[in-house]
Amino acid sequence: ELREQKDRYREIVDDLDLTFAEMTGY
Repeated sequence: ELREQKDRYREIVDDLDLTFAEMTGY
């Protein structure tokens, strides 16, 4: 369960990074 939760969290972080990059234009 912990491993699945960590993978899901990692996917969310990746999505946030992409969104933030698009907002900042970086």
